[in-house]
Order: sequence, then C-alpha cells, then structure tokens
Amino acid sequence: MFIHRRNVLKSLGLFAMEASTSRVYGAQKKNRTASRAETYKKLVPLMQETPGFTTLRPSADSRLIFVSSSGGDDSYAGTSPQQPLRSIAKAMTFLRHGYPDWLLLKKGDVWDEGFGQVKTGGRSATEPLVFASYGTSKKRPLLRTGSQNGIITNGGGGSPKHVSFVVFSGLSFLCDTRVPRSPRFNPLQELHGVQWLIGTEGLMFEDCVFQGYVTNIALSDFASLGLRNLKVRRCQLLDAYATRGTHSQGIWANAVENILYEDTLLDHNGWSEQLGNADYAVATIYNHNIYLNYNTKNVTINNCVIARGASHGAQMRSGGHCENNLFFRNSISLMIGPGTDPKEKGPNGLWARVVRNVFLEGKDITLPKEPRGMGLDDNSAKTLDVEYNIFAHVARESPKVNQFAMRIIYPQAASTVKNNIIYDWKDPNPTPPARWVDPERSLASYNATLGRPADANDFLMRARSLSRDDWRPEYTAPAVNDYIRAGFKLKRG
Repeated sequence: MFIHRRNVLKSLGLFAMEASTSRVYGAQKKNRTASRAETYKKLVPLMQETPGFTTLRPSADSRLIFVSSSGGDDSYAGTSPQQPLRSIAKAMTFLRHGYPDWLLLKKGDVWDEGFGQVKTGGRSATEPLVFASYGTSKKRPLLRTGSQNGIITNGGGGSPKHVSFVVFSGLSFLCDTRVPRSPRFNPLQELHGVQWLIGTEGLMFEDCVFQGYVTNIALSDFASLGLRNLKVRRCQLLDAYATRGTHSQGIWANAVENILYEDTLLDHNGWSEQLGNADYAVATIYNHNIYLNYNTKNVTINNCVIARGASHGAQMRSGGHCENNLFFRNSISLMIGPGTDPKEKGPNGLWARVVRNVFLEGKDITLPKEPRGMGLDDNSAKTLDVEYNIFAHVARESPKVNQFAMRIIYPQAASTVKNNIIYDWKDPNPTPPARWVDPERSLASYNATLGRPADANDFLMRARSLSRDDWRPEYTAPAVNDYIRAGFKLKRG
C-alpha cells in the first residue's frame, strides 16, 4: 500500500522538522544569492546605486554568465569573472526562457558579433532577463556587428510568441561595416541595431549606444501580439543612414503601447554628409531621429537632446507628452499627427502636450531644394497644450526661410497655446520685442560657458560620450534649456 511521505513524517513527528529544514535550505540559498550579488556588486554597474540610473539585483535562481573576448574561453563554465566564456553565441545558449538570468560582457572588450536572435525573456518586470556589463574599465563592451543585426526577435527559429521583461544596459553596438573608414566598409548592407518584432510586455534599453545602422532601434508588433512598456533611457542613438532608397530612423516604433524616451541623445540620424550622393545616404523627407507611427499609444519624450535629423527631430503621429527636450538643427523639429486612423484625423484627432521645450536653429533638408526650418507642426490634435516653449534662430548654413515656428492646422477650443517665445524665426506671429537679458544665446555660446570652444558640434561630441560611469548633467537637455531660458528673462529696471 502506498503511503505518502508527508503522512509518514507527520506520524513520526518529523513533518515540522522537514518544513523547518526546507525553510533553512531556502534561507541558505537566498543568503548565498545575496552574498554572490554583494561579491559582484563592485564589478557590475547595474547592481550599483547610481543616481538617475536603474538598479537591479539577481534573484535567488538567477544564472550569471560572464563573457570576455580578451580572457575568456568557451570551454570554461562562464559562471564567474575568473572563468568567463569567450563568445556571445556560446553564452546565449545558457539563457533560460522565463528566468531572471544575467549575461554580462566585460567592459573594454570588443566582439565582432551581436546577440543575434533573442528567444528568452525574464520572469517579471522586477525579475527581468538582463544583458549588461561587468569589470573596472570605463569603456562599455563594444559589439561590432559587421554584417549582422545587433539584436533581433522575429518569432521564427523556435522562438516563443512572447519575449518579455528584458533589459539591455551599458552596452555599445556599432555597425562597423557602414563606417566610412572601416576596412570592411559596405554601406549597402541594410542592418538594424535592434529589430524587435515579437510580443513583449516590458523592454528597456539604458546606457546603451547604437550607431551607424539603417535604423538604430526598430520595434513593431507585426503579429498583433502586444508590444508594451518600452523604455529608452540615457542612451545615444547616432548616425543612422539609408541606402538604396530605403528609409532610415534613429528609432522607429509601430503599434507599441506605453513608450518612454528619457535623457537620451538622438543625433544625426537619417543621413550622412560623408556618403551622400544621388543613390544613398542623402537627407530626405522620410528619414528622422524619431518616428512614432500613428498606432503607437501613450508616448512620453522627456529631457532628450534631439539634434541634426535628416528631416524630423520627432514625428509623433499618435500625439503624446513632450517636455523639456532640446531640438537642435532639425528640418522639422516636432510633428504631431497626422494619424491615418479616420477616428484620429483632423479635428477629431489626438491629444498632445508640448511644454518647456527649446527649439533652436531650424534648418533646410537639401539646400536649396527643400527649404524647411519648421518648429512645431500640429496636423491633427484635438486637445493640444503648447506652453512655455522657446523657438529661436535659424541655422547659419540655411537661408532665412524658416517657414514657421508653430503651425496648428485645427485649432480647438480645448487647446491651450500660451507663454511661448518666437525669436529670430520667420513666423507670422513672432513674439513682440522685449527687454530680454540675452536672446542671442545659442548651443555654441552655452558650450563656451563650460570652458570649451563656442561650437555646437563640440557640445554634441561631448554629449555622445556620456555613460553611467561618466554622466555629466551639463551635457544634457535640461542644462542647456535652463541657460537658453535665462537669456529670455526680462531685464529689471
């Protein structure tokens, strides 16, 4: 006769001992994990409390996988910094779907590979799957992805339908085959830093660099599985450009719900002066720093530097919240709408809030064929709040043909447009002259206050170097915007 083990233990008075022992083992496992996390805390930036950045810790059952191109070997276990694996491809085979595993790349090391297809996700928003860095170098791990995408999900190759709760932190991705001076230069390869095309409940990129792809980050819920809760924080998205007549974006999102872009630099996406000719890499009306399709929802863009886009700084077709960003030398700095959904077109349209942004030096697209120099272009907002923004100056290399600082096609009774300043910008409704402190302030003059040359390009090069290890608030949008606003304060007396 079968007798359940628990009944036997209970009859012997040992059930309480078993439960107690189980608790002890559980506590020991938890203590070992805490001890392990404390041991690696000094090596893993993501485990350290750094103001403005996310802090995460491994779970009790997290598998930590260390990878080093300089000192690793794929015959090692990879479970400690002393015995790291060498290749990312090998490390990917140790990740478990639904577990809060961590894949850690050694800082300062370089790989000629990307992550490839990501088929594993984490357990929850508080226990994500993590791709991050470890080590004492100040340089992020560099993934030169060559002829491959950096990160892809597409539902094929045995992938689950949903890959959720994934964090990428402290990593640098470079499409080195599209860098003009690279020995492997081949600009016709159309590659993405991120091509995320699968159902997702949570995805975060923080302190990462993506540079030189056709689109640095592309996200789309093609299969209608739900792609929600995207965060891009304190990243740099740089120098995307298109070939063969295709379109290029710093970041593109389609059918994504709940998006946050914060403290991020988007610079010079959609074109290349070094390569521009009649065939590829030219700035066109289709290439942008940020392109959010009409079917995105609940978008927030805060404290970003959005600079030198081929056309739009940000195209927010679905509306959303845009606050305290610095728009610099974009052809159309910010466009709201037009949505292609009939319910959100024209006067029946969207909600948008545009507050406390600074728009500087509107430029043309291709001199002199496509004059632009537009600030805010609202095409379909039903409820629009535009307050405390500054629109100032035309780019020196562009003729003074800035078409408008603000254009609101469907003004609504529910809209609020007030306390905005328009200065040195061709517009039918410029702000009346006032006794401002210094309205000629610019990004170049701000850079000079930091002891650097009076050069906007120098500022942007410094902003490109920010990282968790070297975060300098003076090279962010809030600092520049405060400086520009101070120039538009009224003189006393």
